[in-house]
Amino acid sequence: EDLGGAMSFAWALVNVTAAAAAAGDVAAEVDRAAPVVAAAAASAASAGSATLTLPPFALRAGFTYDFEFTATMAADPAATASARAGVEVLEEPIVAVIAGGDARRYTQGAAIAVDARGSLDPSLPSAPL
Repeated sequence: EDLGGAMSFAWALVNVTAAAAAAGDVAAEVDRAAPVVAAAAASAASAGSATLTLPPFALRAGFTYDFEFTATMAADPAATASARAGVEVLEEPIVAVIAGGDARRYTQGAAIAVDARGSLDPSLPSAPL
């Protein structure tokens, strides 16, 4: 990947679209995602890397993100090429977990507690269910 400074690379987030259910959230999502992508792009550029690496959950489910990659020859800045790619982030199903498993036996009259606190939404792991 290191081409000895022969090329420079740049990444940019050029568009964000949403599924119909999240249509009103596009502007807010651009405001949230753009700085994260810009920081990752700056890191890649300073490392001379053609790879954009985003942290987990940098992109949110329900949105499609369009990226543009540009490569430029250091010896001839007019020699440049760009490509675009769209990344659709899909929602994962909620994971339901019952502590102790799904089969229990209790005696009649005993208090019964079913603990599902281990359940989670993999698309938003820090959000409570």
